[in-house]
Amino acid sequence: MKKFIFICISILFIACSKEKNNSIISTEDNKNVEIIEEKPTEIKGKFYDSYEDYLIAEERYLLIEEKLNRYLANNTAKINVLGSYDEFTIVSDKMFLKETIPGYENIPEHYAIEEYDINWEENGKFTYISFDYNGKLLSKDTQHGYKKYLLLFENRNRASLYDQNNKMVYLISSIKYTFSSDFTVQASSELSENNRTYYAENCTNERELIPWVENSPGNGTGEYITFIPKYDIIFSNIPIIISNGFIDYNRIHLYEYNNRIKKIRVYNVDQDEYLDFDIMDTPNYQEIYAGFENKINKLTIEILEIYQGERYNDLCVNLLKLYSF
Repeated sequence: MKKFIFICISILFIACSKEKNNSIISTEDNKNVEIIEEKPTEIKGKFYDSYEDYLIAEERYLLIEEKLNRYLANNTAKINVLGSYDEFTIVSDKMFLKETIPGYENIPEHYAIEEYDINWEENGKFTYISFDYNGKLLSKDTQHGYKKYLLLFENRNRASLYDQNNKMVYLISSIKYTFSSDFTVQASSELSENNRTYYAENCTNERELIPWVENSPGNGTGEYITFIPKYDIIFSNIPIIISNGFIDYNRIHLYEYNNRIKKIRVYNVDQDEYLDFDIMDTPNYQEIYAGFENKINKLTIEILEIYQGERYNDLCVNLLKLYSF
C-alpha cells in the first residue's frame, strides 16, 4: 500500500530538468525536457487584505457569474475552455477568467472570476485581444494597465496569451490534459544561425515562443523528432497538441515566410505501427490522437509534407506536446 501511494505521488510531482547542446542532436543524445505542469495559479501572499474584503469580492463574483451565464445563454462563445481548476471564456466582446483560489487563514477555497471588455483583432492567421487589466488571474508578475496579447486557442480544449516579448502570461487546458509526461527529445537536425540554435526541445516548451527549426538541405520533409517517455505510458492512445510554424508576437510575417508542417507520420517505435495525420495551416492549436494497438515505448513524428514558405526553406514548428498518464 505504501509503495502504491509513493508511486501515485511521484506521478503527480514529476520534476523536469533541461540541458542544451550546441551541436545537432543525434540518436545517442539525451536531453530532459521541461514540461509545464498545468495547475491552478499559485497565490503568493494574500489574495485579500481581510475576510471582509473576501466577502465583498464574493458578492461581485456572483454578479459577474450571472452576467457570464446570461451571455452564454444568448450568444455563442468564441472560446470556452473548462480546466481542472479554472475556466476561460470569450463571448461577444467580453472575456471572463475564472479560477480556484486556495483557502488560507479564515478564508475558504473558492472561485474568483474577472470580467473584461475586449477588442478582438485578426491579422492574417493571427488573433490579438486587448483590454484594460486590473485583476489578479494572469501571471503573478503582470502589471495592471492596457494590454494587448497574442491569443492561441482551440475552442474548447486550450487557450494561451503571449505578451510582446513572446512570454506566456496565461495558459488553460481542458481537464483531459491534467497530466503530462517527462520526455527526452531527439531530433534529426536543428538549425543554428545568428548565435541561436532552434532546439527540438523548444517545441515542448510553451513558456516562450521559440520554434524548433530543422537544418536539412531540403524543405524539411523526412525530418523527425523522437519522444522517449521517462516513465511508462499506461495508455496507447496519446493526444498530441500541435501549433504550426514560426510564431512571433511582433513578426507575424515569419509564419508565412517559413515552411510549416502539412502532413506527419507518427510511429509507435519498436512496434512496427504508424499513423498519418493531415495538419492545418494555422498557428492555433490542433489536437490529434495517436491511438495504437500496442504499448508505446517511444514515438517518432516524421514530416511527410510541408506548406512551402514564401521566402525561406526552413521547416518551423512552434509546439509538439504529447500527453500521457
